[in-house]
Amino acid sequence: MKTIGIITALEHERQQLESVVGKCLKTDLYGNFSIKTYQFEDKTIYFANCTIGQIHAAACTQLLLTKYNVEMVFNYGLVGAISSYKVGEMVVAKSVVHYEIDTSLVDNCERGRYLHLDSVYIPLDAPLYTFALSLDDSAKSGILASGDKFVAERAVKDNLKREFNADICDMEGAAISLICLNMNVPCLIVKVVSDSCDGTEYFDFVELLKNSKHKFVEFLHKILLAI
Repeated sequence: MKTIGIITALEHERQQLESVVGKCLKTDLYGNFSIKTYQFEDKTIYFANCTIGQIHAAACTQLLLTKYNVEMVFNYGLVGAISSYKVGEMVVAKSVVHYEIDTSLVDNCERGRYLHLDSVYIPLDAPLYTFALSLDDSAKSGILASGDKFVAERAVKDNLKREFNADICDMEGAAISLICLNMNVPCLIVKVVSDSCDGTEYFDFVELLKNSKHKFVEFLHKILLAI
């Protein structure tokens, strides 16, 4: 039996997705973390609401891996556009860069790279990434820039594009992907764009989730059926 952890930062994000997996069997609370257990065919699904930010995301991911022994981790949610993606479009992350990590003054390691890694780009599971893209012809691919800041300013987005060739930005992806890499657990990150790269198009989080519910939920359903 496969065990899968699905992490969302916002409760609204989880609520839009849980219809895929049926009735919640139990809920465990660990401080601010809510872990809900579901049974989907031959798979046990743990939905984790981590709340916002890298520290919460890292702690919640490690909890899923250590306490619940999940075999793979999916991260779903909303994301800001850096490239010219439209609001409501779905993006599968190819890799992640933690743009806030910077130890260059002491070890000459470039900004965004952890010294033990060969690149600034934290790798995600290639087979899961390729498979997810194959499920929807309209899904985009992109590099996710992740840090503890809600990025809305065009100048900041332009810098992230120029320095890291990033396409989207969030506040949890670096932590989730780094913990999964450390524990050798496959990780898939799929996001829906909530604001445009130039800040001219922006949707209310809850309303956007409602508007994109059908496609996003259908996408998750296809993945869970096939893996």
